[in-house]
Amino acid sequence: MRDLPRPHLQIRGRRIAHLHVMQSRAAGAVRDLSMPPDPTPSARLDLLRFLERVQVRDLERTRDWIAVEEQLLAASAERRPAPAPPAWLVEHGIGAGRPAVRVHTGDCWDTRTRCKPATRDAARRALAEGIPACPHRRPDTALGVID
Repeated sequence: MRDLPRPHLQIRGRRIAHLHVMQSRAAGAVRDLSMPPDPTPSARLDLLRFLERVQVRDLERTRDWIAVEEQLLAASAERRPAPAPPAWLVEHGIGAGRPAVRVHTGDCWDTRTRCKPATRDAARRALAEGIPACPHRRPDTALGVID
């Protein structure tokens, strides 16, 4: 069986062994914190198995992140853009019958929550029936219906 390369430190071109020395501040003593100089093959195998578990976990986490991003992209692709605002609106009054009160253009700033979209023909018909036009955007002029 071929030996795997052992990790080492390199400082200014010199190879430094695995010996880490730490000085105790209180006693001034020196402790050896390194691994045995020549770990047994089973110890090296245990370390490699540990490294494998860590890398598999990292790979699974990365794949989870990729799956989440793919779901977000799919969800954003399914979203449709907002529909274009209607060209014409008919404002309805308050009450049970809610008769039409005013005709607006689709981009009028004076519309309220009681407005419903209308086709060009429905807006022209409402104006012809005597429903007043909005005084701000003058849909009657835009539709060519002038009293």
